[in-house]
Amino acid sequence: MSKLCVHSFAMSIDGYGAGPNQSLENPLGAGGLAPHEWAFATKTFQQMFAKEGGATGVNDDFVARGFSNIGAWIFGRNMFGPWPDANWKGWWGDNPPYHTPVFVLTHRARESFTMEGGTTFHFVTDGIHSALQRAVDAANGLDVRLGGGVATIKQYLRAALLDEMHVAIAPVLLGAGQQLFSDIDMPRLGYRCVEYAPASDVTHVVFKRAGWSRLPVPRVMPVPGSEVPLSSAYVDRWPDAPHNPLTVHAPQAAGLGQVHRLPNRAGGMTSNRRHRRAPGPIYL
Repeated sequence: MSKLCVHSFAMSIDGYGAGPNQSLENPLGAGGLAPHEWAFATKTFQQMFAKEGGATGVNDDFVARGFSNIGAWIFGRNMFGPWPDANWKGWWGDNPPYHTPVFVLTHRARESFTMEGGTTFHFVTDGIHSALQRAVDAANGLDVRLGGGVATIKQYLRAALLDEMHVAIAPVLLGAGQQLFSDIDMPRLGYRCVEYAPASDVTHVVFKRAGWSRLPVPRVMPVPGSEVPLSSAYVDRWPDAPHNPLTVHAPQAAGLGQVHRLPNRAGGMTSNRRHRRAPGPIYL
């Protein structure tokens, strides 16, 4: 079954997914490129634009993951561009890096068109549910990636239609712009943090929508540079919730994130020391 996913959505540490004063010359707003620097440096990003080099490691793994098993995309109007006339065909030149059908949410009807490399843009004027259904049909069993921008992601979050979301939090401050999580109660909508990976220049966080998961408590402290599935003592979950164990990635840099603490049901903190059994349902 297809999932609707957000991958590699860059956000400032004060919660902004785009800066203020967006324009044709500055589509991500003032300072809006800064939270994306971690992705620009990766090998996968460089290969997307037929360039050599680029960094490997945890950042590159997340970027590559965002292009795996994707059969269609959904964009908001602003992500496609300002569209002054029918000559506008996006920001990406003649060969956009998507190579799948892309469904653009808009209030202005426009004929579909196909670019080099197999990217076909379709324009959806009847809302987010219609765009999702068309994208799922086009994906043919693969996942659908929701590209953004902020307002579009928030619509799908509020409707609880988003299955998985990877946010990359960069250590920069924008101060103003479009905030991703403002006025959204993620726990009430059923979203839980299931994975996080601190790196030197960004922190990766993955959310999934579920009820209670069988979230385990780790037996050992993560070793720097390792990936440790938390796979010992489990807690109860709702019958219809998927099995989403939390994974902790210990960073390469010594001293960063070696101890990860999880909130317990009583509002206190459960450390990652050895446990015979979890003290109760763990809320993430």
